Amino acid sequence: MDELDSNLWERNWDAVESYKRILIAIDQNPWSYDTITHAVTLAAHAKSTLLILMVPTYIIIQEAPYGMSLAETLADATAQESNTILAWAAGVAERADVPYTTMFRWGSAVPTILHVADEARCDLIVIGSPVKTGWLRFLQPSYAKHVAANARQPVLVVKSANEHREI
Repeated sequence: MDELDSNLWERNWDAVESYKRILIAIDQNPWSYDTITHAVTLAAHAKSTLLILMVPTYIIIQEAPYGMSLAETLADATAQESNTILAWAAGVAERADVPYTTMFRWGSAVPTILHVADEARCDLIVIGSPVKTGWLRFLQPSYAKHVAANARQPVLVVKSANEHREI
């Protein structure tokens, strides 16, 4: 339970009891770690089941004929890193005694998150976002904004200023 957010632990949790199936949308970005700990804390209080969804960000390289081997190497490395993060997230959920399922999906992040949330009948989507200031708020795309704007479920955006955390 060391990973759980102690500030969250002391709050009134009556409002979250309606969330029985919570989707955590993560990728390889550093703010995913805060998203995981926040969502697991929430799920522990709500007595919810978690669906931990990894949708990795992946650079597509279009070169021929040598690009395929480079693309395959990048895909393998991305999958390995993603599975390590999923295993860490599963460990956090286990230590908090929160039931969970992990899922790995390739694809465009926003449509994949929305599809899985609907397909799994999730009550809440939890997604992370870095703290952006100034012009970065307008110039950099935000998956969290697009998910929140298009989801049928409530969306909780976990803001994070963390640069990096070791798993």
